[in-house]
Amino acid sequence: MGVPVGATSRISDRLRPSARALIWFLTWLVIIGHPLTSSFYWGIMLDTGVLPHDADSIGIPIFADLIGALITAVPMLGLTKLALVFKTGPFRLWSWSGCRPILSTLWSIALGGPAIYLASLIVRDVVDPKSWYDYVWFPHMAVLIVWLLVLRGAALSRDGAR
Repeated sequence: MGVPVGATSRISDRLRPSARALIWFLTWLVIIGHPLTSSFYWGIMLDTGVLPHDADSIGIPIFADLIGALITAVPMLGLTKLALVFKTGPFRLWSWSGCRPILSTLWSIALGGPAIYLASLIVRDVVDPKSWYDYVWFPHMAVLIVWLLVLRGAALSRDGAR
Protein backbone atom coordinates (compact mmCIF):
# COMPACT_ATOMS: atom_id res chain seq x y z
CA MET A 1 0.00 0.00 0.00
CA GLY A 2 1.36 3.36 -0.95
CA VAL A 3 0.36 6.91 -0.42
CA PRO A 4 -1.98 8.09 -3.18
CA VAL A 5 -0.52 10.88 -5.28
CA GLY A 6 -2.76 13.28 -7.12
CA ALA A 7 -2.18 13.13 -10.87
CA THR A 8 -3.15 16.76 -11.24
CA SER A 9 -0.80 18.22 -8.63
CA ARG A 10 1.09 21.26 -9.88
CA ILE A 11 4.27 22.96 -8.79
CA SER A 12 3.79 26.46 -7.47
CA ASP A 13 4.94 29.25 -9.81
CA ARG A 14 7.26 30.51 -7.07
CA LEU A 15 9.12 27.18 -7.05
CA ARG A 16 9.23 26.73 -10.84
CA PRO A 17 12.39 28.17 -12.43
CA SER A 18 12.01 30.61 -15.30
CA ALA A 19 13.20 29.82 -18.81
CA ARG A 20 15.97 32.40 -18.44
CA ALA A 21 17.20 30.77 -15.25
CA LEU A 22 17.21 27.36 -16.94
CA ILE A 23 19.17 28.69 -19.92
CA TRP A 24 21.75 30.39 -17.72
CA PHE A 25 22.05 27.24 -15.60
CA LEU A 26 22.70 25.15 -18.73
CA THR A 27 25.28 27.69 -19.91
CA TRP A 28 27.23 27.53 -16.68
CA LEU A 29 26.88 23.75 -16.57
CA VAL A 30 28.50 23.50 -20.02
CA ILE A 31 31.27 25.97 -19.12
CA ILE A 32 32.14 24.35 -15.80
CA GLY A 33 31.44 20.80 -16.97
CA HIS A 34 34.17 20.76 -19.61
CA PRO A 35 37.22 21.09 -17.33
CA LEU A 36 35.61 18.79 -14.74
CA THR A 37 34.91 16.12 -17.33
CA SER A 38 38.38 16.63 -18.74
CA SER A 39 40.09 16.08 -15.40
CA PHE A 40 38.03 12.95 -14.82
CA TYR A 41 38.78 11.70 -18.36
CA TRP A 42 42.52 12.28 -18.14
CA GLY A 43 42.62 10.62 -14.72
CA ILE A 44 41.02 7.51 -16.23
CA MET A 45 43.44 7.68 -19.16
CA LEU A 46 46.39 7.74 -16.75
CA ASP A 47 45.01 4.76 -14.81
CA THR A 48 44.60 2.68 -17.97
CA GLY A 49 48.30 2.97 -18.81
CA VAL A 50 47.73 4.39 -22.28
CA LEU A 51 49.75 7.53 -21.56
CA PRO A 52 53.54 7.51 -21.16
CA HIS A 53 54.72 7.60 -17.54
CA ASP A 54 57.99 9.40 -18.22
CA ALA A 55 56.43 12.86 -18.72
CA ASP A 56 53.69 15.11 -17.43
CA SER A 57 51.00 13.28 -19.31
CA ILE A 58 47.79 14.65 -17.78
CA GLY A 59 48.68 18.03 -16.31
CA ILE A 60 49.18 19.73 -19.66
CA PRO A 61 45.90 18.51 -21.27
CA ILE A 62 43.88 19.37 -18.16
CA PHE A 63 45.42 22.84 -18.08
CA ALA A 64 44.79 23.25 -21.82
CA ASP A 65 41.14 22.26 -21.33
CA LEU A 66 40.82 24.74 -18.47
CA ILE A 67 42.27 27.54 -20.60
CA GLY A 68 40.04 26.47 -23.52
CA ALA A 69 36.98 26.58 -21.26
CA LEU A 70 37.91 30.06 -20.07
CA ILE A 71 38.45 31.27 -23.65
CA THR A 72 35.20 29.78 -24.97
CA ALA A 73 33.22 31.01 -21.95
CA VAL A 74 33.16 34.57 -23.30
CA PRO A 75 31.53 33.68 -26.66
CA MET A 76 29.19 31.23 -24.93
CA LEU A 77 28.01 33.90 -22.49
CA GLY A 78 27.60 36.36 -25.35
CA LEU A 79 25.63 33.85 -27.41
CA THR A 80 23.39 33.09 -24.45
CA LYS A 81 22.75 36.79 -23.87
CA LEU A 82 22.05 37.31 -27.59
CA ALA A 83 19.57 34.42 -27.68
CA LEU A 84 17.81 35.78 -24.60
CA VAL A 85 17.57 39.24 -26.17
CA PHE A 86 15.55 37.69 -29.02
CA LYS A 87 13.34 35.71 -26.61
CA THR A 88 10.07 37.54 -26.10
CA GLY A 89 7.33 34.95 -26.24
CA PRO A 90 6.70 31.65 -24.52
CA PHE A 91 9.58 29.24 -24.82
CA ARG A 92 9.22 26.30 -27.20
CA LEU A 93 12.13 24.08 -28.15
CA TRP A 94 11.16 23.57 -31.81
CA SER A 95 10.08 27.14 -32.55
CA TRP A 96 10.16 28.53 -36.07
CA SER A 97 9.39 32.14 -36.94
CA GLY A 98 7.36 32.07 -40.15
CA CYS A 99 7.49 35.85 -40.48
CA ARG A 100 11.31 35.81 -40.38
CA PRO A 101 12.48 32.68 -42.18
CA ILE A 102 16.03 33.97 -42.82
CA LEU A 103 16.63 34.63 -39.12
CA SER A 104 15.13 31.24 -38.26
CA THR A 105 17.39 29.56 -40.79
CA LEU A 106 20.49 31.35 -39.50
CA TRP A 107 19.78 30.42 -35.87
CA SER A 108 19.02 26.85 -36.92
CA ILE A 109 22.27 26.53 -38.86
CA ALA A 110 24.38 28.24 -36.18
CA LEU A 111 23.02 26.25 -33.25
CA GLY A 112 21.25 23.24 -34.73
CA GLY A 113 24.17 22.31 -36.98
CA PRO A 114 26.66 21.81 -34.12
CA ALA A 115 23.98 19.96 -32.13
CA ILE A 116 23.43 17.55 -35.03
CA TYR A 117 27.19 17.11 -35.42
CA LEU A 118 27.67 16.31 -31.71
CA ALA A 119 24.74 13.88 -31.80
CA SER A 120 26.33 12.14 -34.79
CA LEU A 121 29.60 11.85 -32.84
CA ILE A 122 27.77 10.16 -29.98
CA VAL A 123 26.00 7.78 -32.37
CA ARG A 124 29.30 7.01 -34.13
CA ASP A 125 31.03 6.21 -30.84
CA VAL A 126 28.16 3.98 -29.75
CA VAL A 127 28.08 2.09 -33.06
CA ASP A 128 31.87 1.84 -33.49
CA PRO A 129 33.51 2.31 -30.08
CA LYS A 130 37.22 3.12 -30.10
CA SER A 131 37.82 2.88 -26.35
CA TRP A 132 35.60 2.54 -23.31
CA TYR A 133 36.96 5.65 -21.57
CA ASP A 134 35.68 7.94 -24.32
CA TYR A 135 32.18 7.38 -22.95
CA VAL A 136 33.11 9.75 -20.12
CA TRP A 137 32.42 12.64 -22.51
CA PHE A 138 28.83 11.55 -23.34
CA PRO A 139 27.08 13.37 -20.46
CA HIS A 140 28.92 16.61 -21.22
CA MET A 141 28.18 16.31 -24.93
CA ALA A 142 24.50 15.62 -24.15
CA VAL A 143 24.28 18.75 -21.99
CA LEU A 144 26.00 20.73 -24.77
CA ILE A 145 23.45 19.45 -27.31
CA VAL A 146 20.57 20.39 -25.01
CA TRP A 147 22.13 23.84 -24.46
CA LEU A 148 22.45 24.44 -28.20
CA LEU A 149 18.85 23.37 -28.89
CA VAL A 150 17.48 25.38 -25.97
CA LEU A 151 19.32 28.49 -27.18
CA ARG A 152 17.93 27.98 -30.66
CA GLY A 153 14.42 27.58 -29.31
CA ALA A 154 14.79 30.64 -27.08
CA ALA A 155 16.08 32.82 -29.90
CA LEU A 156 13.17 31.84 -32.14
CA SER A 157 10.37 31.80 -29.56
CA ARG A 158 8.48 34.96 -30.41
CA ASP A 159 4.82 35.62 -29.75
CA GLY A 160 4.08 34.95 -33.42
CA ALA A 161 6.33 31.89 -33.72
CA ARG A 162 4.85 28.63 -34.97
